Formats: sequence, structure tokens, C-alpha cells
Amino acid sequence: MKIRKTKGTISIRFKLILFTGLLILALTAVNLITSLFTSYQGILKNVRDDLASLGAVANLALSAKIQDLTDDLKDTADMDLTSASSPELETLAKKNGWLYLAVADESGILRSGPGGYEGDNIGSQDLLNKALGGETVISSPFTDSKGAFVIQMYTPMNGKVLIAGIDGMYLSSLIRDFRVGKSGNIFIIDSQGTMIANMRPELVQEQRNFIEMSRTDSSYGSAAKVYSKMITGATGVDTYSYAGVKRICYYSPVNGSNGWYFGAVAPIDEMTSSIRTVMYSLLGTSLIMLTAGILIAVLFAGGIANPIIKITNRMKLLSQGNLTEETPKIKSRDEVGELSSSIDSSIHTLFLYVEDITRNMEQIAAGNLKTGPAQEYIGDFKRIETAIYDSAKNLSATLSLIHAAAEQVSTGSGQVAYGAQDLAAGSTEQAASIEELGASAEKIAQQAFENSSNVKMAAQYVEKTAASVNDGDEHMSRLTEAMADISAASDQITSITKVIEDIAFQTNILALNAAVEAARAGDAGKGFAVVADEVRNLASKSSEAAKRTAELIQHSAVTVAEGSQITEQAAQVLRNIRENARNVNESIVKIQQASVEQADAIEQIKIGLSQVSAVVQTNAATAEENSATSQEMSAQAATLRLEVEKFKLNMDR
Repeated sequence: MKIRKTKGTISIRFKLILFTGLLILALTAVNLITSLFTSYQGILKNVRDDLASLGAVANLALSAKIQDLTDDLKDTADMDLTSASSPELETLAKKNGWLYLAVADESGILRSGPGGYEGDNIGSQDLLNKALGGETVISSPFTDSKGAFVIQMYTPMNGKVLIAGIDGMYLSSLIRDFRVGKSGNIFIIDSQGTMIANMRPELVQEQRNFIEMSRTDSSYGSAAKVYSKMITGATGVDTYSYAGVKRICYYSPVNGSNGWYFGAVAPIDEMTSSIRTVMYSLLGTSLIMLTAGILIAVLFAGGIANPIIKITNRMKLLSQGNLTEETPKIKSRDEVGELSSSIDSSIHTLFLYVEDITRNMEQIAAGNLKTGPAQEYIGDFKRIETAIYDSAKNLSATLSLIHAAAEQVSTGSGQVAYGAQDLAAGSTEQAASIEELGASAEKIAQQAFENSSNVKMAAQYVEKTAASVNDGDEHMSRLTEAMADISAASDQITSITKVIEDIAFQTNILALNAAVEAARAGDAGKGFAVVADEVRNLASKSSEAAKRTAELIQHSAVTVAEGSQITEQAAQVLRNIRENARNVNESIVKIQQASVEQADAIEQIKIGLSQVSAVVQTNAATAEENSATSQEMSAQAATLRLEVEKFKLNMDR
């Protein structure tokens, strides 16, 4: 059976090859980079050391040459040539290989020397002063007054200075024989950084000064930094770029010179060219190791992955339900071999379990519930054995119950059939009774409707009576108010009568006083006494009349008070009548509402009776159908009993 690979999966063999290849590649790359870096640093260190050694040797040789020159000049000065003629000086100069010899006084004027130089100033006043001070010094190359490119040496001689002129390219000739690689260079600069010796004479002729040139051209900046270190008197090895080439330079002061500095420089690429050979060798070795490693990884991965692939294919068949395919035999003593054996054992066990389960299910399907597991189940599979036993036992018990229930259903269905027939007969009788009850309810509903109409008319009459009572009550209220006004007026009249009595009393006193005064007056007061008597009589009559009026008014007030009381009682009676009429009206309204509700309720009863009648009729029909259904159920129960008897029930467990 062909196994279909899952889309997007990567085989373990490919993973092992990829991992091993990447590991070898990484180790090879690290080894290559480390080797190249170590080799480059080692070669660069050797270059530095070799360049420093070469520079030191060249510097010693150069210093020795300069020392020989100064010694020769000192020996010549010991000959005391202060009075020598120009031809004698010229002869000595040729003997020593100099261009000329000259003697200068303290002011720097040449007093004797080669033709044409006498009377000229010397090249350097500073060097002259040093020579007068007892030193032997050498000047940098320069072009003298005659246009010659020369170097002058100064040495003291009996208060004067002996000067020897040599070729300005002499220093360059001394270093011409030294070689630094194929294209290396040796040079000398003075204390200002000016080139005074070089394997390229044109740089000396131009008096090239990189320090000064860097101020206007940044391309000389890298070289100018190294030259600036040189003129400080330092010794060391440094790198700089010049003309697009990176160079390595050894520098140190020139011993016995007038502030000169020696340098040996070479291109780094040229000095480290051997690193390319090492790099190619390491790269070839790395490629060979990588190829060999990949081949070994392929073989190694195949030895591990191929058995796993076989096991994987078998497990895919298992996932598809294939328990009959033979498990591949892997002869290996490692975990892969154990995995193969475990899978083979597991598939065999599963095959036995499936066969046993299939047999049990076929027996149960055939109606044999006495079956059971023939295979021993272990571990979590023990639950399958328990499930088979329990299924057969529970199904047997269920079918037994169904058999007993079928018997009971058969018996009960007959009883239900008889009961249904009785129910149908009773339902018919109930339907007739309900029809009679519906007719009575119809009659009661008609009477309730008439009562409602009569109550409605009585409520209208009571409402009119209540309106008349309200009008009478309003009139009685007005009468009560009028009686109250009369009572208040009587009180005011009583007050006025009281005032009149007081006036009569005062008048009587005044008349008495007037009579007394008239008696005192004698005859002159007789007429006034008569008036006083009349006034007193009038006051007495007024007082009497006021008393009688007060009595009448008091009697009237009592009568008015009684009338007010009677009126209030009559008003209270009318109010009670109005309240009772309102209560009667409310009662009649409630009776009317109750009558309407009774009519509605009777109508609902009629509707309910109709529904009950319909239900009773339906029940009668249903009872007849139930009777027929019960008979059919009895027949089905008998059939069910026969079907259950086909099973072999196991009731022992």
C-alpha cells in the first residue's frame, strides 16, 4: 500500500543532513576565519618585526656613514688649515671625496675656499654658531648661492670653522642599496619634516614636506600624522595611506645627525602577500572537509532516518486502520530497534483485541447475549473487557424487562380497551347533559340582561333625586346664612338699645342736677326746673322704651337662634339624604356593573359549555379510537414478546 506524504512535512533524514551540514559549515567557517585572522596577525607582526629590524640595521649603517664623515672632517680640521690656500683646500677635498673645503670666520664669511665662494656667507648661521661652540654638525641639503644642491658639514678649527661641501644627494645614495620588499622605500626627513633622502631623488630635489602639504591637501593627512610623530624623536611602527596604498612604516631618529629621522616604509599588501597563499590553502582544505562532512552526514543520516521512515510508514498504515500489514524488522540494539519491537507488539495486541471485539459484537448482533471476551485485556484496554461484559449483561437485563413489560402491556391494553368503551358511552351522556345546561344558561343570561337594564333605569332616577336633594341642600345653606345674618343684626340692635339706656340714664342725672341748680336759683330757675322735669320724664320714658325694645329683641334673638338650630338640623337632614342618595346611587351602579359582569360571565359560561361540549364529543371519539388502539397495542405487545424470545438471555451474571 502506497503511503501518501503529508503536504509540507520535512523528513528527519533531510533535517539530520541539513543540521550536520550546517554544523560542519559553521565549524569550517569559524576555523577558516580564525586561521586567516591568526595568520594575518602573525604575518603582520612578522612584517612589523622584520621592518623594524631592517630599519634598525639601516639606521645603524647610516649613522656609521655619517660618523665616518664627521670623523674625517675632524681629522682634517686637526691639520690646522686656517692659513691654507684654496688649491690646498681643493686638493684635500678631492682626496676625501668632498665637493670643496672652505674656512669661515666668526661672522660666517668664507675667507678661503673654492674659487668663486670666497666672501660669500655660509649656508646656516645656526650651524655656524654650534660649530663655534665646539660641535661638528651637518646641514640639510639645500641649493647654495651658486645653484649647487649641497650638504655642508661644520667643525671648529682654532677659532674658525672648517666647512666641507658634499653632494646634496649623498644621503639618498647611502640608502639606495637598502631594499624593503619589492616596492618598499627608505627615506630621511629633517626636524621640519622636509625630505632630505629618498630612494626617489625627485622628492629630495623638490624638498617634499608632507606635513606642510597636508594643510592644503587632505589626501596627505594620513602620512602627515606619521611624519609628525617622527619629528618628535619617537621610535615605532605605524601605518598610513599614500597615493591610495596602505603602507606600514618603521621610524627612528638618525644617530649623530642634526635632528634627522629615518623611515622604512612598504605596502602592507605586498608584505602580507603570503596570506593569500595561506587563505587559498585553508579555503581548499575547508572545502574538502565540508564535502567529506556532508558525505559522512548523508551516510550517518541514512543509517538513522531510514529505519525511522519505515516505522513512520507502518504507523501511517496503522492510522488508516491497517492491522494486518507486517511491521518491518529493524535489527538494531538502540532505541530505534526497541521502538520497532514495541510497535510490532502493540499492533499484534490491537489486532487480537479487534478480533475479539468483532466476535463479541457479531454474537450480540446474532442475538447471543451469553457471549464474553476470550482475550485477556491489559492496562487501559481492561475497560473494553468490562464494557463488553456490562453491555451484554445490561442488554440482557433490558430485554428481560421489555419481555415482562410486553406481558403487562398486553394485559393492560385489554383493560384500557374496555375502559375506553365505557368512557365513550359516558361521554355521549355528558354531551346531552351539557346541551341542557347550555339552554338553562341562555335563559339566565337573558334575565341578567333584563335586570341590568332595570338597574340602569333605577340608577338614573336615584341620580335625579340626588340632584334635587343637592338643590334643597343649597337653599337650606342659604337660609342658614340668612338666619345667621338676622342673629348678628339682633345683637347689634341689643347693643344700640344698651346705648339708649345709658343715654336715658345720663339724661336723668343731668335733669336731676338741673333741678337742683334751679332750686338754688330760686325764682330765676323755675322755668329751667320745669324743663328739667320734662327732660327727666322723657329720659324715663326712653329708658322704659329701651328696656321693652331690648326684651323684644332678646325674645327675637332667642327665636332666631331656635330657627337657626332648626334650619341647621334641616340642612343636616338634607345632607344625610344626599349622602344616602349618593350611597344608593353607588350601590345601584355596583349592582349594574355586577349585572353586566354576571351577563358576561354567563356568556363565558355559555362559551365554556360549548367548548366542553366539543371536548366531550372529542373525548367520545378519542375513547373509541383508544379502544381500537388498545386492541392494536395488545397485538403489538404479543409480537414484541415473540421477538424478545429470540434472544438468548443471560440472567446469571
